[in-house]
Amino acid sequence: MGKLEKLWRSTGDFYQERFQEAGEIEEIDYSQGVPVARDVDTGELVKIKFDSTTRIGNFGATGSGKTVGAKAILSRIYDNGWNVIHFSDVKHDFQDISYKGGASKKLIRETAGLAPGEEPHSVPRKIFQPKFLADDYAQDRPPSYVEPFTLGFEDIEESEFKDLVNPGSDAQEQALNNLVDRLDLEDETFASILGELDDMEMDYSGADALKGALKRSIQSLDSDDILGSRMRKNPFRYADAWRCRTCNEYVFADQKGAHQGHKLEERRAVLSLGLKNYDRHTHEKEKYQFYVASLMDNFIQELREGRIEGPYVVFCDEYHEIVPRDEKSPVKDKFQRMLDVSGRQNDIATLISTQRPSQLPMPGGKSRFDFIGDLDHIFISKNLNAEEWNKALNAFNFYNSSHRQKWKDKISSMDEFQFLYVNPNKHDGVEDCPVVEFLSPKWRHAG
Repeated sequence: MGKLEKLWRSTGDFYQERFQEAGEIEEIDYSQGVPVARDVDTGELVKIKFDSTTRIGNFGATGSGKTVGAKAILSRIYDNGWNVIHFSDVKHDFQDISYKGGASKKLIRETAGLAPGEEPHSVPRKIFQPKFLADDYAQDRPPSYVEPFTLGFEDIEESEFKDLVNPGSDAQEQALNNLVDRLDLEDETFASILGELDDMEMDYSGADALKGALKRSIQSLDSDDILGSRMRKNPFRYADAWRCRTCNEYVFADQKGAHQGHKLEERRAVLSLGLKNYDRHTHEKEKYQFYVASLMDNFIQELREGRIEGPYVVFCDEYHEIVPRDEKSPVKDKFQRMLDVSGRQNDIATLISTQRPSQLPMPGGKSRFDFIGDLDHIFISKNLNAEEWNKALNAFNFYNSSHRQKWKDKISSMDEFQFLYVNPNKHDGVEDCPVVEFLSPKWRHAG
């Protein structure tokens, strides 16, 4: 099977007439990597080869074209046979590139273009949003493309439940530990946990007050729909999808029965954990961080048990909000696990995007976590604060303070929507790093 035919079968969205006239389309050769950007000086395509050790950082302030860049990378690796999962879709930018806040028309029309032989196309995608965030929309209900859901007790670990209850004192923490020791968490409900708390004997003068404080925390989780069974869903059930040629729409597992007898073609769905409205809960970060951590853990488990198949590229946006360097976050352990073990075993590449790279775990601190130092492809926007980019460069030993002015001059000389591409395994210094413009995403966009 030729490369072009593989691409046709992968996307399924080139028009049949164009496919029949394939001789007119330049074949896309992925042997040297996936084209994601164009060198502004030479016009050459910048290509990235993907495997289980590929680690990409995309750093830029608001309005830099960071989202377009991330989607340019993801849309091409998707077409090259990889699956895509987005663990922190904080603005739901990935519903569509032209969705409000996603990209300017100037960027799409005048700056970004497609590589030779490429055609834009749609993909099946699902955005799952925790119910407590979906309830925060100004209108009565979230947009139609968002699917509110909760996780159940069977989806979480004891440590995650304790973090959610968030005891306010050492005495409450000890009481919570004693309570959890009495539970078989995956078989519990809020009612059974509260009943067990009532029955628990405590040799403590303030036992009633202590139980009351824990009860209020647990009831708050229940009333806020942080956990539950009524809207519990497993997003990974939707990893497989089909394109119904009869109805000209995408179909997921729970809809397949209604398309019996239709012409269905198998597709790979792009899954997103929607975190829009997360900024209304910055005083209780543990709630949305819990969802990211739990789904990462479940994702690894689904891969190991063969219910979903790789290779996968894991994308995390505004990651400084999810794994703040100097704060506790349950996501750190899960993401490090993917980097250290699961990524190599299951073919998991990663892409992290942020406007605050200095706030991510990196070498030199007290933490054992490092999400910057192992990056092998870095994109830095013109409008990123200098303190941010020099700390990021220094984290993987690519920043020489004696060349500070050279770095500053190179970045300040770039135009709008341009990025400095740094590959520590290929480039020897700032002079070697090309200025690039991301190609237009291949996933369908307006304009």
